[in-house]
Amino acid sequence: MTKRVKLTIGGVVVVALAGIIAAAAAKKSNAAVLVRIEPVQRMNLVASVTASGQVSPHTKVDLSSDVSGKITKLAVKEGDMVTKGQFLLQIDPSLAQATVKQWEANVASAKAGQEQAKANLIQAQKAYDRALELKKANAQFVSAESLDQLKTAVDVNQALLEASGHQVDQAQASLENAQSSLNKTTIYAPMSGRVTRLNVEAGETAIQGTLNKDAATLLTISDMSDLETK
Repeated sequence: MTKRVKLTIGGVVVVALAGIIAAAAAKKSNAAVLVRIEPVQRMNLVASVTASGQVSPHTKVDLSSDVSGKITKLAVKEGDMVTKGQFLLQIDPSLAQATVKQWEANVASAKAGQEQAKANLIQAQKAYDRALELKKANAQFVSAESLDQLKTAVDVNQALLEASGHQVDQAQASLENAQSSLNKTTIYAPMSGRVTRLNVEAGETAIQGTLNKDAATLLTISDMSDLETK
């Protein structure tokens, strides 16, 4: 085959390929375009924003102890739901109980002293009244000095009675303080919620809250029904 014939055949092939490509392109451009049609209707548009943040309870309570001592009972664990007034933990009450008993004895002793002071005053008053009647009947029966002594005894016993009353009041106040300290060894939930933090275990020592607030926090109760995002 001559060189001229080869060029002619090659030209025909190129023209044929070009025609096929052009036909395919025309067919593709004439293809139908699918369009989705939706009926017109009223709809609510919702705008949403995505952002990072921390969700925390709006109300929470950090519980600490007003007395120091060993935790002998722990009735909750972290994650538990509790109700207001529910028993949470017990701090060793033995020392507080002993103090209460001691002040109960002191109150009883002070009241006994008060009763004795009353009796002494009554006796002193009777002795003075009797001497006063005798002196009125006959001045020689009772000397002025004896009468003065009896009157002084009345005044002294009156003062002792008043002092015994103060002793009773002081002992009673101390007993109430001791009873309050005993009551504080038992801790109850001040609100309903979830125990979101528990810092102690049974056997550990609770530190009085006024000494170190952070270290003294026993547990935290949070109201999970009211949350806020920060």
